[in-house]
Amino acid sequence: MKEVFLSVKDARELDNFIINILGVESLILMENAGRSVVDLVEKEFNKKSNVAVFCGKGNNGGDGFVVARHLLTRGFKVEVYLAGKESEISKDAKTNLFLAFKSGMKINELNEKNIPLLKRKINKYNIIIDALLGIGIKNETRGMISNLIDLINNSLAKIISVDVPSGFDADNGVMLGRCVKSDFTVTFLAKKRGFLRKEAKDLCGNVIVENLGFPIKELLRNRR
Repeated sequence: MKEVFLSVKDARELDNFIINILGVESLILMENAGRSVVDLVEKEFNKKSNVAVFCGKGNNGGDGFVVARHLLTRGFKVEVYLAGKESEISKDAKTNLFLAFKSGMKINELNEKNIPLLKRKINKYNIIIDALLGIGIKNETRGMISNLIDLINNSLAKIISVDVPSGFDADNGVMLGRCVKSDFTVTFLAKKRGFLRKEAKDLCGNVIVENLGFPIKELLRNRR
């Protein structure tokens, strides 16, 4: 089989197949996704590194909370930033936020007023995990998210994006407003169709595909 590139629709249908037909809990997928990112960090970077994990309110942010928890258990110095309020996040993400909190992590809620304070400390981080926005983005980034993306891009840290860089159109490979420019992108199940676009390389960096325990060829074969 040739290398697989998934559209957003394909990726969502495969998620639904794994969860609703195969009976795998969505939290297991989130756990596997987060741990695969941590495996990359542990492989590529020193444990003395300072890590900032930026989480959005959806499932991409939930992956980020998993990343933060496992980095902490593996000896990294980690701080978590939530782009919004805890009361606004999705169900699975909230479960993993709770687990991160119970692991002893402080969750820093971000808003327009405290972004300038973050700007003063952003360059203390050696690694930034971008878990703000996933493949579901449809509109251009704006407001606080746009400001955060600029802050991340202007930092001195190595940037690792979860599934896709925040602000990246996974179907068309273009920026939707501001977009994170990553050194690594850990994507799940298969590369996304937008990665085929030549300009995507500058946004996604080195792309690593993690199968989450479900090899894509078998998934596609069984789904037929």
